[in-house]
Amino acid sequence: MIKLEAQDLVAAKSVANKGNSYGLGGITLVYHDKGKRVELSNRVVQMFEDPTHIKFFFKDNLLILLSVNEDEDGANLIKSMGTRKVIYNAKLIKEILEHFKIDYKSKTSFTFNDIEAVNGIDDAIAVKIK
Repeated sequence: MIKLEAQDLVAAKSVANKGNSYGLGGITLVYHDKGKRVELSNRVVQMFEDPTHIKFFFKDNLLILLSVNEDEDGANLIKSMGTRKVIYNAKLIKEILEHFKIDYKSKTSFTFNDIEAVNGIDDAIAVKIK
């Protein structure tokens, strides 16, 4: 488990509420003309025990996802797309890609499978961005 304290997290700036992958999976960032979204794998959904809203934070090479209430500032609504759980927020996706300096000019999706529970913060998981 990754050890973090709540004060260690830096909130993503543009994650206002606007508006599952196969295999082990983690999270997939999709950034193309037909849709900009975060897709949550079944494993992530199960780790959160089927969340309704997620908030995103940055810490070093980690993207931290925190299950929150819908009325919390910066909460992103999780929607269903077929059998997958997704978050539609183009600004959030772009901010994540730019924060971690991921070259999104030549690809339309990026899957990150290295995820762990966060020790010290309930209902949080860390996604390692390499």
